[in-house]
Amino acid sequence: MNVVVFFIVTVTCCLLVTKQWVSGSALPKPSLELITNDPRNIIVMGDTITLKCVKGSQNANNYYLLHINGTGHNGTLEESSGEFLFRDIKNENNGNYACRYRDAAFFSEFSSSLNIFVQEKFPRPSINVSPRRVVQPGAAITITCRAHRANIRFTILKNNAIITQGSDDGSKFSYVINAANNENEGYYSCIYESKNGSSVHLKSVRSNPMRISVLGLAAPSLTCEEDPNDSRKFRINCTIPESTAPLDELYFFLLNGSKLIENEVRAKDKSVTFIVAKPPHITKKYLCMYQIEHDSEDLADSLYSAEKYLWEDLPQPSMHLEPDSTNDDMKIRCMAPREYKEMQFQLLNDTRVIAEHATNHTSSAIFTIKTSQYPKEKLSCSYRIRLDCGFVDSRSCKYFSDTYTLMFVRHILSALVLILMGIIILMHFRGLRKAEEYRPALPSTRVRFEQRADDTQVVWK
Repeated sequence: MNVVVFFIVTVTCCLLVTKQWVSGSALPKPSLELITNDPRNIIVMGDTITLKCVKGSQNANNYYLLHINGTGHNGTLEESSGEFLFRDIKNENNGNYACRYRDAAFFSEFSSSLNIFVQEKFPRPSINVSPRRVVQPGAAITITCRAHRANIRFTILKNNAIITQGSDDGSKFSYVINAANNENEGYYSCIYESKNGSSVHLKSVRSNPMRISVLGLAAPSLTCEEDPNDSRKFRINCTIPESTAPLDELYFFLLNGSKLIENEVRAKDKSVTFIVAKPPHITKKYLCMYQIEHDSEDLADSLYSAEKYLWEDLPQPSMHLEPDSTNDDMKIRCMAPREYKEMQFQLLNDTRVIAEHATNHTSSAIFTIKTSQYPKEKLSCSYRIRLDCGFVDSRSCKYFSDTYTLMFVRHILSALVLILMGIIILMHFRGLRKAEEYRPALPSTRVRFEQRADDTQVVWK
């Protein structure tokens, strides 16, 4: 019995070793990778490709590439590096490929198969337009055709007729329409082909057609007013012309002075209202536009509306007491840095308006109030000007704390300047006096000469 068991175990081990040597199950299964110059791994005639056998063992000696084409013909290539290079690829290179490797004793199993299909035409290019496919008359349009190839020439067509050919940088080509009109409407497409001198001359499949339309949409009107429910906000109304045909859907845009979109509304009516907060003492202007869907292809832009000024950063006014003021009546002048067409001046006690004065093309106003009723330190003034959407307020200027403090500071600075000038003059005269007291000694020759000069007497005859 023991002999029989020993015989069965021995035969089983021998079979397992034999199977392992034949199939190479001890070596990891490799993988086969395709390397091309095309990011989509599309292969056309004349290309150069590499099939790389990636092993899972570090002890491989040789690599083997098996090729099975459509006719059932098998071919095997052998390389020591694991990279199989194919130049100027042709139709006979179509088929399935698999690889394996071996070390000193064993073969690995084959990798999963990789199918190679060689196309006889370049792949389809892409075509696009900037800024959009539906533009206003006179707008500039740039049509660009792109491909993932080099050393090629592009052809752009309109309604199947060639309009231009060329190549910008080898992989794209642009055609510019400087001022679009109705004659530029139509379907645009493009193709590309090998340049002269290429080893294989191929053409691409034509791109999908792209329709360009020129549509003139009139500018909307923009009106604005102070919100009757909240004085801290404005109401801005954007309305398309009445002559515009009925539309199922509109897109309204509110833009700032830099033509950047600040708000967007989707509507079915021909008018929308935007609510915006009054800006904090900064110059602000707005305009609006709208978009419509055109033939379910793209959105068409209208022209911009006229600009409206909502707010302006107004400089602070100044206040001073008029010379003819008395102990009972104060005459206070509120002066703006410049004059405006329509202005309103306000005199405030704390934050309460106690007097108003409207002017036209005048930069100041005089208020007369009782001295006993309002202390100077609580008085202030401001002014308002009318812009497109209503009145805009300036910052207020306080009478006592602003005006008198400023005058006091000016007087102090003037006094300091005078004192400094006096010190400089005093130091200058002291320096001159010291120079006279400590005159340097003269040389001995100069001294003798001066003495002789003193002893000489001049006699006139």
